[in-house]
Amino acid sequence: MPRKSTFVGVDVGSREFTVAFHGVEDCQTFPNHAEGRRALVKAIRSASGGRARIVLESTGPYGLDLAMELNEVKRFEVIYINPRAAKALASGGLVRAKTDRVDARQLAKMAADNQGQVWSPPAQHALQLRSATRMVRALVDERTRHKNRLHAAEATQVTPSFLLDELREVIKALDTRIESLRKQTLAFARREASVAKQIDLLKTIPGIADTTAVEIVAELKCLPRDLTPRQLVACAGLDPRTRQSGRTDAPRRISKMGSKHLRLALHFAAV
Repeated sequence: MPRKSTFVGVDVGSREFTVAFHGVEDCQTFPNHAEGRRALVKAIRSASGGRARIVLESTGPYGLDLAMELNEVKRFEVIYINPRAAKALASGGLVRAKTDRVDARQLAKMAADNQGQVWSPPAQHALQLRSATRMVRALVDERTRHKNRLHAAEATQVTPSFLLDELREVIKALDTRIESLRKQTLAFARREASVAKQIDLLKTIPGIADTTAVEIVAELKCLPRDLTPRQLVACAGLDPRTRQSGRTDAPRRISKMGSKHLRLALHFAAV
């Protein structure tokens, strides 16, 4: 990249962004909303003269809109990095403090050192579908917690009957919401012909039906398009993790460093 490029690190928070420019001591902060994102993009344009390499952590939904807006700017390179990679860099650099400003400076250093791969955002339909399938999974997890509470409450006679009735009503309501959302998610997924084709192809595998197929496709469609099969396995966290030192060769276990949502969907299908 030309020397005139500006290297920027953005620490993403739920309420604000902390922005550091490599070689500049002071950091800037911008509110995490539409107007704040526009001001942040304008500030980077002004400081860089148009060309910049920007590193920010993939911290769930709080930085996604910013990453997509930055990606739309010509001559901006966006590195949407895994937080574990940023943490490893800070540990390797013997960074003692943990603040938003320190994190932003570390990300700016990563940009200057040309670390990380340029990010290409998934299609809008894929991102929306993943949001829907993850909401379904969250509701299923919530129902499981309430079922466990009901099981524990029924194990003792001191639980009042109205509490048991309330837990049963909550579970029943969650059943209705989950079923409704699953139907809407499947219908939304099938609006895209390519996604519908992938769902039907996955359903030819024993153990996979509509719910699991949609969940798997939603996660895969948001991953980089050029991944090899081995890389896809690693993205699911199912790759074996070697633990060997000297004469010690410990048993291999899966790394669990990829998408827990994809790993969980594949686990249920396998079971």
